[in-house]
Amino acid sequence: ETTADLLADTTAFEDFNADKAAERSFAFVRLNQLAIEHLLNAR
Repeated sequence: ETTADLLADTTAFEDFNADKAAERSFAFVRLNQLAIEHLLNAR
């Protein structure tokens, strides 16, 4: 690939839908937070 090829490919940045990406669940982050709080007796 050349620089021109990379710049011509808009799928990496211009066509990125942030709202669609935000719909995914990241419940593991909350689960990790609860586990750390449990280990530290914070709750």
